[in-house]
Amino acid sequence: MGSLFPVGGGPDNEIIGTLDKLFSGRNFKALVNHRAATGEDLFDKHHRLSRVAARIGAYPTRDYGADPAKKKWFYFLHKELNKATQDAIKRILGDALSNSRIKGVAFSVEENSAASRPHLFPSNDEPLASYLDTTRSFYLVKMIVKAPLSDSNVDNPPGDTDNDDSGNDLEHPITWPTFKGLRRKFAKRRKPRG
Repeated sequence: MGSLFPVGGGPDNEIIGTLDKLFSGRNFKALVNHRAATGEDLFDKHHRLSRVAARIGAYPTRDYGADPAKKKWFYFLHKELNKATQDAIKRILGDALSNSRIKGVAFSVEENSAASRPHLFPSNDEPLASYLDTTRSFYLVKMIVKAPLSDSNVDNPPGDTDNDDSGNDLEHPITWPTFKGLRRKFAKRRKPRG
């Protein structure tokens, strides 16, 4: 998501898949628990989407050859999204983490050459209920973008922390679920008698 290259393929599919995994199931529960345990609201006015994305691993990690997908994603978050769109996304994600009726968030992107700038569908100013699916338990974040970004539009992930108005560090480590690997039962091999 973020009109990387091409819209709907490669890095776009990866970031949408990553966001869907982060905002569903055990990972979503970890983000909900993080807010409850630490009091840190990842999506308040003091937190930048680009910094939160860097902290939770919401960026492309695969190798796309000459396409600098990760840097283009951070450019998109930092420089392409206007404040109204960032605030709309943060409002949806903040409510998702604090509203016990919400079970997750699903993400998508659509290219529309008539779009003057990236925005949510149907608009950034809708009531929260307008972004809910038919079950009313999942938010749908659909980004409308004009076109893919050029390979020259790049930015590094932010290395500084998010701070409040007094300059105090707001960030707390996020505790992610541990991987529960598959257990195999191995039968004991008997030595051949001989």
